[in-house]
Formats: sequence, structure tokens, C-alpha cells
Amino acid sequence: DTWELGRNDAVEAITGTRNVFVDYPELAFVMFGSEIPANYTSPSGGISTSVSYDITATSNNTAWGTVSVAGRTVTATPASGYEVSGYEADDILGTFAKKCQDEGHQCFIATGDRDSLQLVSENTTVLLAHTKMGRPETLHFTPEVFREEYGTEPKGLIDIKALMGDTSDNIPGVKGIGEKTAKKLISEYHNIETVYEQLETIDVTKSVREKLRAGKEDAFMSKTLATIDQNVPLDISIEDCIPGERNEGEAYALLTRLEMNSLIKKLDLHDQGVPVKVV
Repeated sequence: DTWELGRNDAVEAITGTRNVFVDYPELAFVMFGSEIPANYTSPSGGISTSVSYDITATSNNTAWGTVSVAGRTVTATPASGYEVSGYEADDILGTFAKKCQDEGHQCFIATGDRDSLQLVSENTTVLLAHTKMGRPETLHFTPEVFREEYGTEPKGLIDIKALMGDTSDNIPGVKGIGEKTAKKLISEYHNIETVYEQLETIDVTKSVREKLRAGKEDAFMSKTLATIDQNVPLDISIEDCIPGERNEGEAYALLTRLEMNSLIKKLDLHDQGVPVKVV
């Protein structure tokens, strides 16, 4: 296969999935989602599947190529992959988390995206990839850990983002409201509905009150944008996600072409004579 992107793009994409494949080899299911232009046809005819990776804000041909290469790494691992046309990876993750909870399973989501923290529950733990002082680490977010860091319940993250916004996800939020104020308001009032119902009496400065009043429409639109859809129509069961065998030859060829020798060593891959061309 041929992908039209530079080596750095491909390396960045695959490096983003490294923690899943190396640190969590027992994971049964990973997925890859992206919003791309409606008139853009992908090389494979569909969105590749891999670990949750959001390129919503930078959808273009180069970004699609990155999706394809990183997605291809999934076919070279024991993990299953899945896509649903018209839905982002976050939505599929959220739906599977709900499915696990409904069926009495424990769910562990390995991701680098803090948006997934809204899915944390007694049945769902988010294993958040994080870098501290230049060193990678994994933060285990349970409901208790989330409350300690954010001062509210996990679903409150949606309302926090509704107020402060998130430029990486094209969520405007309320102009002039930052993270500190957003966390304080949601910690005290739990959701933006209550904030706006009590807008004239909540404990904020005149300036903040005016910003909230002016940004009400954006706040509610942002809440919709920040909410992960947990009702995606799925036609597979959790049992269908049992890991299969790793395509060692394809993985070795791809990572060799990208000069990712340390990852080849970590995965204990060997040459099987499989040609893969990356442009």
C-alpha cells in the first residue's frame, strides 16, 4: 500500500498508539475516529480503526494519511478494530463503555484524550497517557481521582468544557471564561443549566456575570459539542472483540520503513518478507 504523507506525520500517529500496544497488550479493542470533509474519499473507502485519536480540527489529506498509517498498525496487532460511519472514535468508546456497564463488565479505556474522562464511572476507568517532566506515565482515573482533580463528578467535565471551551476540538465555550472559573462554577452549581437558572444570584463578579449572559448560546452549543454520544448503533458484541493474532510481517515492514527500531524491539518483531511502501 502507499500513503501520501511524510515520515514525521506517520511516526507521530503511531507513537500515539504505542502505550496501547506495548503497555496494554491485553486490551481487546481499540478504535480510530476522525471527521473528514464530506466530499473526501479515503484511500481504503472507510475510516481505519485504532486507538482513539481526534484530528477533527485539522481534517485534510495529510491528516487522513496519518489516520491510515496509524490505523494500519492495528491490523498488525492482536487488537480488534471497529468503525461506524458518521461517528467519532470517542462516541464508539463511550457506547462500548456503556455497554460494558450494562452487562456488568469492568471497562478500561487507554487514551491520551482527556475528553474521555467524562466516561469515568464505577465500571469505567480511564488510563490516561500523560507526560510529566519529559517522561511518559499513565494516570488511572477513577471517580475518586477525577473528583479530587476537578472538584466535580466526571460528567461535570462536559459542563466545564461548555464554559471554558476547547480550541483543539473547535468548542468555543463562553468568551472570557477560563478553566479556573469554569471549574469553580461547575464545582458549586454542578451544570450550566443551574448556572444560568441562577445567573442573577450566583457568587461571581459583575464582569463574569456579563460574560456568562453574553455567551449563553455558545455555552449550550458547546455542551452539545463536548458531550460524547453513548448511543451509537453497534452491530457487534463485546465477545466479538476478543484479540486475534498479530500480523508480525506487516508490522515489521511498516515500522522498519518508518525507522522505529526501538518499537520493533519492544514488540519483538521479525522480518517476514512483507513489502510495505510509505511515501
